Amino acid sequence: MNIYQKIIQAIFGLERLVFPELCAACSNSLFNNEQAICNRCIRSLPLSYYHTDAANPVIKTFWGRIPLQYASSQYIFRKGTAIQDLLHAIKYGNREDAAITAGKLIALDAMNYEWFQEIDLLIPVPLHPAKEKKRGYNQSEALCKGISIVSQKMLLTNQLIRTENTATQTKKGRFQRWENVEYVFKVAQPPLLENKHVLLIDDVITTGATIEGCGYVLLQVDGLKLSVLSLAHAK
Repeated sequence: MNIYQKIIQAIFGLERLVFPELCAACSNSLFNNEQAICNRCIRSLPLSYYHTDAANPVIKTFWGRIPLQYASSQYIFRKGTAIQDLLHAIKYGNREDAAITAGKLIALDAMNYEWFQEIDLLIPVPLHPAKEKKRGYNQSEALCKGISIVSQKMLLTNQLIRTENTATQTKKGRFQRWENVEYVFKVAQPPLLENKHVLLIDDVITTGATIEGCGYVLLQVDGLKLSVLSLAHAK
């Protein structure tokens, strides 16, 4: 290491000392080898192991609604735990970096799944442009970026479009959620997706209404096969 590199390293170390980077889940300072989420929180996140079960709770959510090839979630949502804090930071706390890191964690596991090898394209659940501008980023797209960085799967961000700025889904029931997203998505250029196996990515799956709305329009594309993967699943 030359003197210039040592100076840069020293400045970076001082900057982190004065303005420490914080874990998106627990808000403790990160060590130099940690990115956005501390190792302690990563170890505490409740893995779902859904990928080992062809009839897991996520795929069951969509039985009789939309035909999926595979569906899974990396973690199980539990209130009062690190996964709740992480999701809140990603969605409302301006922690795009945490979403990208979470996507990388997803990919490190997903690359061991046989079905993941079949995926041609990654597509995030879109936000309406007005909401994305207000938030500054799309958290599902940030997850996709992390997955793409690790897996080298192609990411498409401009093909599935949200055409209406719908109200928040947080306090809606299942039927209300479906009504809220029933006709708000469209595919920009269907020929680009023909005969592709698309993996649709979202941050959290609850009733599945948003995924169903997206899936309905995606599955109108000739030959398209659809799978779903989320950061968390709320039972």
